[in-house]
Amino acid sequence: MKLTRLIPAAVAAAALLAGCSPTPSTALVVNGTTVTESQIDTYSRGCAQALGIDQSQIVRKALVQTILIGEIMAPMLKEAGVTDEQVDAFAAKQGGQAADLIKNEECKPFGRTNLRVGIVSQTLDKATWTKLLDKASVSINPKYGRFDPEGTQSILTDSGSISIASEATLK
Repeated sequence: MKLTRLIPAAVAAAALLAGCSPTPSTALVVNGTTVTESQIDTYSRGCAQALGIDQSQIVRKALVQTILIGEIMAPMLKEAGVTDEQVDAFAAKQGGQAADLIKNEECKPFGRTNLRVGIVSQTLDKATWTKLLDKASVSINPKYGRFDPEGTQSILTDSGSISIASEATLK
């Protein structure tokens, strides 16, 4: 095969593969909704303040997983008519950390998602959850692991990347 045919094919394949993974400034994309690293930074900072802990104690992977699950559940919640006001009222009634997360403006979007996920996951049957996962279009920054809808403990699993493990060891 001529080199002139191979190069365009390789470029086209690379372009297709690039669409499968987000840019470094993107934490995840779920069903067309992009969540940036900047948003994760904001949530991390705000939630640390709300909880009275140092930001380094916030586990970013846990934030990303909760947001991922929340975005997968979003169509069902929208259909059910669950509003931000209802979630805020529930948080106020609940008190404690739920209320603290909602009171902090930087953490509020995450706090709402966290509450929605907590409430819905208590009542969601496996068949409905499987349907939601099957319909989900997910692209995640590899530093958070990989999307594994079959995961028994977590839908994000370690990526197996040596550079990520080394980076964690160096910190």
